[in-house]
Amino acid sequence: MASLPLYQFEKMCYDICQEISQRGLISTHSSTDEGNDVTEKDYSDTPPAHFVLVNGPASESEASGNDTDYHRAQLFRPRTLFTHSGASEDIVADNPHAARVCSMLMNIFENRSRYKVFIGYRDQEAQAILNLLQALLDYPKIERKVQRELVVAIQRLSERSALIPESFTLRGVEMEGEYAASSGRFGEVWKGRFQDQRVSLKIVRAYRDSQMHQLLKAFSREAVLWGQLSHSNLLPFYGIYHLEDTHRRICLVSPWMEHGNVNDFLEKEPDFPRIYLISDIAAGIAYLHDKNVVHGDLKGANILVNASLSACVADFGLSTIRDPDVVHLSTSSAGHGGGTIRWMAPELLDPNDEIHNSMASDIYAYACVCYEIYTGHVPFFEIRRDQTVMFKIASGERPSRPPANDPAFQEKGMTRDLWELMEDCWVSDPRERPTTQDIVHRLPRKPRRRKMAGTAGVLVSPSSFRASVRGDLDSHLSDPRVLRLLDIDTSSLLLGN
Repeated sequence: MASLPLYQFEKMCYDICQEISQRGLISTHSSTDEGNDVTEKDYSDTPPAHFVLVNGPASESEASGNDTDYHRAQLFRPRTLFTHSGASEDIVADNPHAARVCSMLMNIFENRSRYKVFIGYRDQEAQAILNLLQALLDYPKIERKVQRELVVAIQRLSERSALIPESFTLRGVEMEGEYAASSGRFGEVWKGRFQDQRVSLKIVRAYRDSQMHQLLKAFSREAVLWGQLSHSNLLPFYGIYHLEDTHRRICLVSPWMEHGNVNDFLEKEPDFPRIYLISDIAAGIAYLHDKNVVHGDLKGANILVNASLSACVADFGLSTIRDPDVVHLSTSSAGHGGGTIRWMAPELLDPNDEIHNSMASDIYAYACVCYEIYTGHVPFFEIRRDQTVMFKIASGERPSRPPANDPAFQEKGMTRDLWELMEDCWVSDPRERPTTQDIVHRLPRKPRRRKMAGTAGVLVSPSSFRASVRGDLDSHLSDPRVLRLLDIDTSSLLLGN
């Protein structure tokens, strides 16, 4: 004992107290939060990526397995879940088997020793747990606070095991055509078909066979989060397909958007009311922020238009994979925050401070997207070099206002109030920028959306899509292997056996 560092001694004592509490011998909490919708505080000062779950890992080191920091974060972490004795009916409605499994999972999440074993599963054991977690997340009656905990857990286990739920792995996808529909530094986009549905196949470029494992591990955490999101103004993520070639390259599968990105669409339909598009984009970002998710790379090229002529926010999470030897994802210069320079907030361009993307930086980028939509130009289109743009942004300059006789005001619907809203989104202090809800309330009221001839189609949500190609929840709940993996005994860890 005398040779133990202080933090290890504190950790051991805390583990022992937690184990005693779990066995019902003492109560470490005088009261519970049952019935209260407590918002969990975010302890992460440096989110690891541009696409982040704000209520995710308590620290960067927690996600990477530093037991000391994980212990400290858990020790001072507010208790956000109800006690489970007698409250399982609140976890999952109408499914006692799912309620029991969720209670087992919550007990694991609240105990550091059990949680360490849980996220240490690998190979077939990790795959079984990932399949279970995803099946629970696809079940519509899971209580929201439990959903939040499940999302964090599935991200961490997926990242560490370099595996994804099997419902994300697609088979039988067919590529169409002899040539890619588009290409860039990230790779290529091909048309494809899956079960009579037209899909987009984004083939991620890697340069060595060994990079496939690195790429999948880096993408796993983001893919499982993207797969939980479902909104009419977000591009659904259907899964990953491995090409049957010598390199087993990875394809990211999503619905095919016939109209392309918002810039392509407006070139073909210049008279389309732009208020619809910026309202759709605001709604999509508001949904992400309500889920505590930061996009981090908003720009016109990442806004697609679906068959119903609604704008869909796309390409979340991809610039998280920053290693230039693994994959190139941005079509132009990118900053250390993970986004693209002309759309990046000034705080992300500070060379002396490693600030990562935030909801406030999303708001800044949203105004840049509005600028694209109304002017037809990228921000700072007058300036060719990105390095000069960085200097301009850092010195307080913002995209130039079109003159009053510009088509943006005369023909495309730009108003003085809308320009003032964009300027508010561009203020230098992130704390003074409006929220997405503020933006939604300040946008002009939209006239009834007109339909264009030949438009139809409703996007299938990710959970509905997975349900159509995979088994139901009960098959996972009844799997004895899964129940065995959740019945974690940590007594041997405490005794040092």
